[in-house]
Amino acid sequence: KLFVAIGKISFSLYMWHQPILVFVRYIFVQHYSHAQAIFIFLFILLISILSFFFIEQPFRKKAIVKTPLLLWSTSVMLVLITGIAVYVYLQAGIIRNVPELDLTHDKAERHVHAKYNDRVYDYNKDFKYDGSIKILVVGNSQARDWVNVLLESGIKEQLQISYVEKVGLCKDFIGRCSMANFIFFSAMDTMGYTKNYQQYHIDSGKVRIIGLKNFGKSNGFFYNKKHDASYCKQRVKINEKILQTNEFLSNEWGNHYINLIGIMIDSNNSVPVFTPDCKFISQDCLHLTKNGSLYFGHLLHQYIKANFMFQ
Repeated sequence: KLFVAIGKISFSLYMWHQPILVFVRYIFVQHYSHAQAIFIFLFILLISILSFFFIEQPFRKKAIVKTPLLLWSTSVMLVLITGIAVYVYLQAGIIRNVPELDLTHDKAERHVHAKYNDRVYDYNKDFKYDGSIKILVVGNSQARDWVNVLLESGIKEQLQISYVEKVGLCKDFIGRCSMANFIFFSAMDTMGYTKNYQQYHIDSGKVRIIGLKNFGKSNGFFYNKKHDASYCKQRVKINEKILQTNEFLSNEWGNHYINLIGIMIDSNNSVPVFTPDCKFISQDCLHLTKNGSLYFGHLLHQYIKANFMFQ
C-alpha cells in the first residue's frame, strides 16, 4: 500500500521537489544538514499529498472541473507563462540591474560571463619567437579562468600566452611545451598527471598546477541579504571535501601548486564572496567574473612577479 500511495503522488513529488530544493538553497541554506534534509523531504511529501488531493484529483473529475473550464484555464496559464518567459528571454534574463555582476537592464547582454571565460579560446595558437615570457595553459574552464587572471594581473604585455583545452586536438603540443617557460595545468594529482602527460616528456620544472576554488552553492543566497549592513563582507565556508582535496594537492605538488584557496581563506575556513568594491568574485560560485579575475590578479601580483622573475 505504501508503494501504491507513493506511486499515486509521484507526479506531484516530481513537480514539487526541484523548485522547493532550489528555493531553500536560494533563500535559507547553502549546505543541508541531515536534519534539514529530512525536514525538507517531509515538507515536500506533505505539499505533494496536498497537491494530489486538492489539485490533481479535482482536475481529473469532470463533475468538479468541466472540460471547457479546464481547457480555458490551462490555455490562459499557458499564454501567461509563455509571455513572461519570452519577455525574460528577450531581456537576456536580466529583469533588473545587478551592479554586483555589472549587469544592467537597459544594456542586457546574453551570456556575458560565459563569453568572458570563452574568450580564452582565442589564445589557442602557437608561440612566436620573441623575448616575452611564454606561458602555456592546459585544461578546462578553470584553466581559462587562470588565463584571465594572468591577463588582468597588470603584466599582460610581458607575457605570451598559449591555451590548449584538449591535448589530443593540438597538433604541436610538444612544440608548445618545448618553447614554454611555464606550463599550467588544471587541478590534478601526480598520478593523473603521469597518466595523461608523461608521454610528452615535459620538463617538470616548468609545470604548475592551478589550484581549486569555490564560493558556495548559489549567489542568490548572498544576494538576498542585500539590505544587511555587512552585505559586501559576506563569506562562505568552504566544503570540507574541497578543503581536503586542496590540502592533498598542495602537499603533493608543493611549490608547484598555486593555492588559490590558501590566499583567501581565514581561520574559520571561509572565503569572501565579494571583491573589496562589492563585486561578485564568481557568477556561478565556480568561475571568475572579470572583477573576480582582477581581484585574484591583485592578490597574486607578487607571486606572479616572483615566480616569473619580472623586474
